[in-house]
Amino acid sequence: MRELEQLRVNLEIQRRAVAISIRRVDQTRENFNKPTPPPAAGQKITQFGPTAALNLLTALSDLRSSQNNFMSVWLNYHAGRMRLLRDLGIIQIDDDGVWIEQSVQEAVNAAMAGVPVEMPPDVPDQWYETLDNLPEPDDAESNGDAANNQPDTSKAAGAAAPELKEAAPGPGCRCRTSGKRKVWTRQMRD
Repeated sequence: MRELEQLRVNLEIQRRAVAISIRRVDQTRENFNKPTPPPAAGQKITQFGPTAALNLLTALSDLRSSQNNFMSVWLNYHAGRMRLLRDLGIIQIDDDGVWIEQSVQEAVNAAMAGVPVEMPPDVPDQWYETLDNLPEPDDAESNGDAANNQPDTSKAAGAAAPELKEAAPGPGCRCRTSGKRKVWTRQMRD
């Protein structure tokens, strides 16, 4: 929450910096277009001041930089909001997988009101039993000498254990260790 508040403050600072840069460009253009004073007798007519073009180029460059900084902070702010909602488990996504934008307070209120959240299916008990029945790795493997640190299933040639594929955990999943293996489980809510 502190990080999100800091990003919100940075967003406001950058918004003001863009407004100041716009005013500076406007002021520089006004000075650029301002008529020059009449020359003294026998002097050449000068169209612009000695640094008018440089001032305008600098102002435009500063405007572009402040706009880029604003966009960067704006994207970080929205990404932070999405991370917070995801970590709290209250992010809402429509059928197309697009985030339904709402304030953090609205999302918390909706979660407190008991809006049902679809959870992934439970992990079958057979998978846990299969993990517990896999042979223990050799000492060389447990010391990190084995390739990929995967248990050697070739020793259990007679065993017909189903093949487990490693998958990324879903929302609400926690990692626990079963022997020397990691097992991802889903955290149940009350």
